[in-house]
Amino acid sequence: MRNHSLRTSRFVAVAMVAALLVLACQKKKSAVPEPAAAPCIPRLSWNAEDELARFISGMPVDSAGTLAPLIRGAAWRRYRSVTDSNWSVFQKHLDRIREWAGSELKGLVTDREVFYPFSGPDFAFIHALFPDAGRYTFFGLEPVGKIFDILNVPPDSIESIFGAVNRDLDDVLNLTFFKTKNMRTELADRTVQGTLPLLMVFIARTGNHITSVKPFAVDTSGSIAFCDTFVAVQGKRIFNRGVEIRFQKSDTGRVQTLVFFSADVSNGGLQANRNARKLLEKLSEGQATYIKAASYLMHQRYFSMIREIVLSKSGFVLEDDSGIPYRFFEPSKWTMTLYGGYSKPYELFKEYPDAELKKAYAAKTAKPLSIRFGYQVEPNLQLAVKKQ
Repeated sequence: MRNHSLRTSRFVAVAMVAALLVLACQKKKSAVPEPAAAPCIPRLSWNAEDELARFISGMPVDSAGTLAPLIRGAAWRRYRSVTDSNWSVFQKHLDRIREWAGSELKGLVTDREVFYPFSGPDFAFIHALFPDAGRYTFFGLEPVGKIFDILNVPPDSIESIFGAVNRDLDDVLNLTFFKTKNMRTELADRTVQGTLPLLMVFIARTGNHITSVKPFAVDTSGSIAFCDTFVAVQGKRIFNRGVEIRFQKSDTGRVQTLVFFSADVSNGGLQANRNARKLLEKLSEGQATYIKAASYLMHQRYFSMIREIVLSKSGFVLEDDSGIPYRFFEPSKWTMTLYGGYSKPYELFKEYPDAELKKAYAAKTAKPLSIRFGYQVEPNLQLAVKKQ
């Protein structure tokens, strides 16, 4: 009984140090409306983000680190065994993508900035394609969220946290994309909320060490205003909030930056949201843009604004058929290379056939593609390079 109490006390003491905050990120000078009050936990005063990322990724932490006692439990050891097994299979897929990118994107990528519209927390694919980008910009409807509140999880219930993370990762590890409907449900889970925990898992598992995690609000000029707190999800969509994650490659130590923010980028959403519109308009020219499993949104007229932003800001666009329709890549402005095959859209979005893309695949010799990138079982990719 005494040993059990000692273990419990030790767990609580460690958890109190390790818990990340959960509240609204807002400075008085920001024009972003303050959300309803939410419970708050003090932000970590020490740089423990990397240790936390490794812990929730099922990866060993420093034996002298604050979270070291937690990895000695049976629940974490079981979790590590499962995640190691799942990731080893997925890693083979990522290795093939990295090899493909090294061949087909050679000379295009270098260290340019990368833009990933409708990304959700899908960092693993973008890192395999563009491992040396100085900055990655992601957005989605999904909330930024928080690191799970380990403080209020009893030691004998910690396995439920691991189960929640595994459920969140299941789609991308098995299907190569996140299901939007599943994301809405899973990312509103009371324990594991938002994209942040999953982004941290992917960053750690792809061989990087996190150096900082900073919440921010997007102000009316489209600039990032860093904050001291995160917004609790509470089952609601909260736009113009984001997170900046800085990390270093394990092999080179080079620092890279990932920015994720939450926004509605339909025409109506951007017209009503000056903050997000300005942020997107301030993206650097010549971005490398990647689009996959994008629900064919930019096939619709009420997503024309984000479509035009992508076309104007991109030096090249790599996408599957769910991205920008083929007709918008004017031959006088873009050089197009086709990969794989295309005959019709993914069944769930059958109302968005791309007749011009189908004709292009019939008329041109497409390069073979054996790697699945998005919805289609028969994969396809289009590489559009902007002419000088």
